[in-house]
Amino acid sequence: MASGRTLLEHEEKNKKPLGFFPKLYEGLVASLGRENMEKLAEMKGDRGAVLKFTYDLEDFRRGLLIQEAYPEKNPYEYKAKKEYGNKAYEEGKDIDALYLYTQAVVAAPCDPLTGRSRDLSVALANRSAVLFSMKAFHLALDDVRLALESGYPDELRFKLLERRAKIETHFRQFSDARDTYKELIKALDVAKCEKV
Repeated sequence: MASGRTLLEHEEKNKKPLGFFPKLYEGLVASLGRENMEKLAEMKGDRGAVLKFTYDLEDFRRGLLIQEAYPEKNPYEYKAKKEYGNKAYEEGKDIDALYLYTQAVVAAPCDPLTGRSRDLSVALANRSAVLFSMKAFHLALDDVRLALESGYPDELRFKLLERRAKIETHFRQFSDARDTYKELIKALDVAKCEKV
């Protein structure tokens, strides 16, 4: 039975604390073990002793190493977020669709050397459609550009070119729009369109 909440509202309600320090703390506590935790409890009032004791622990030093962290690329999460985004977009829930497509962009697997993939480019293209419908034309144009650079499929390229041309026309960049429409006409040669 439907709860009447959007996915965003559901995730906000069930959100666990994120960030670097809660994870660091949990990892350190788990690695210290019972014996070291009891020793720390005995030193409760003596800050100098606590600092010296913890600094001498290998687990503590290892836990404090600062490293860049990126969310893990996950094709299953990408697919789920994209599909939920499609559903939200079809229902006119642009904010939810924008949120879900952004999550799909983050989760989309891509080639580590080139940063290109069909999944990433499709997620960017979908997000550009939402941004276009929200009249966030500058952002939509950025996503169109990124999608084309990320390996958007040639047979679907006409969709992005049409969106780009409309945005260029909106910004009164008529010569750019004319060039984009010319490119769009060429892209229709390889397009996969439904026959009417």
